[in-house]
Amino acid sequence: MSLSLIVKNSLRPLLLVSAGTMLVSGLWLLSLGYWQALWMGVLFLVFSPLVFPLLLFPAAFFSGMMQVTATVYPKVSRIMTVMTIGWFVIVLALYGFNSFYAISMLVRGDTLWPAALWAISSALTPWAFFATKDPGNLFFIGLLWMMLATAIVMVPVFFIFGLTFWTGFLVFAGIMTATVSLQALYEKLFMKAK
Repeated sequence: MSLSLIVKNSLRPLLLVSAGTMLVSGLWLLSLGYWQALWMGVLFLVFSPLVFPLLLFPAAFFSGMMQVTATVYPKVSRIMTVMTIGWFVIVLALYGFNSFYAISMLVRGDTLWPAALWAISSALTPWAFFATKDPGNLFFIGLLWMMLATAIVMVPVFFIFGLTFWTGFLVFAGIMTATVSLQALYEKLFMKAK
């Protein structure tokens, strides 16, 4: 089984585990009486089909420019590729870290685990639902896995150090940029050009 097939087939389990974790951690927090921190994640989940296409419009523009300039201006095309990927990373990192920041008031002994699980799953679940509209998009599914890895790394970093919003966003974006760069390096070194 090829790596691309594994990544493509991983979307449904990723979505199910993430949505299940969001549901369980949300109910856990509700049972502890902390419903205020959940409303933003629920709103983002409900309105994500309307908002996400608008958030990703600049990436679509950069991608279109990349295609138009590919043969005539290859350097401009490469710049547009970097801008497209950069926009994806910025949007996912901003959205992902916002989930952590929204739940930061619940970082205490009795709510630490449900808050951490809610932060990770509420960051990932809406994007996983969005990815089901194009399940063949391996790049975006890969970005979701990178977002999950970044969110897991951010749990101790955020909850121990109590980062400010912009510092936390920069750390989140930096980790995601590092993972995207590692993926690009892997593809350059080990994947055959078609």
